[in-house]
Amino acid sequence: MDGSYTDLRIAWKGHSWRMQSAREGTDLVLLATPLPSTPISAIPPTIVFSVDFLWNQPGTALRHPDFIETRGASGGLPVYCTCQSPSSRAQSESIDILSVGHICGRPG
Repeated sequence: MDGSYTDLRIAWKGHSWRMQSAREGTDLVLLATPLPSTPISAIPPTIVFSVDFLWNQPGTALRHPDFIETRGASGGLPVYCTCQSPSSRAQSESIDILSVGHICGRPG
């Protein structure tokens, strides 16, 4: 196996989902699929992906309405999600987060 494809099934507190990863050239593709399950918790299943930079490495991440744009020493990299945006947002938010070393800040 060369690690170009992985398939993992996860069960937690009655929730079940499948995580698949693959490489397409230099791109990493992740697919999270909910599986039929009977939850034993009122907490809904939620997946959180964090876009950040390694300690003491300069870089920025900018949230756009339909993707996250990162820019580091090796250039820019867009991060896309095929998930549906929450309909409760009347307007999309943009938040610039600067990450330089151990300093993280939000404007405003």
